[in-house]
Amino acid sequence: MSDGNVFFGGVPTEPDVRKLVDRFGTPEPGIIAHEDVEAVLGHGRLTSRYRTVVWVWRRRLFRQSNIDMIAEPGVGFRVLTSGERVDVCVRDLGQTVTKLRRGGRRHASIPSTPSI
Repeated sequence: MSDGNVFFGGVPTEPDVRKLVDRFGTPEPGIIAHEDVEAVLGHGRLTSRYRTVVWVWRRRLFRQSNIDMIAEPGVGFRVLTSGERVDVCVRDLGQTVTKLRRGGRRHASIPSTPSI
């Protein structure tokens, strides 16, 4: 009989995340190259496993150590300083305002009478 747990056949990320934590610890501001992360994980940066493990690792660093990172395309990951975190937040808020305006215009352009 089944014990009620559903298993979809995924591979746990914890062992790989632990490897990254052991290798990089609490990273200081600066760049962590893709090559360094690939060497620790043994997976290429274009694989879904790499993306999944790095996503979990970054999320854990943010939640547990308040360390924020952004992706540097083609380079790796930048561990942000306080000032860089402010800049990223301002950029994100600006993008959010733009999306809200765009959504508001779309909503306002909906005809009040059904076309069908």
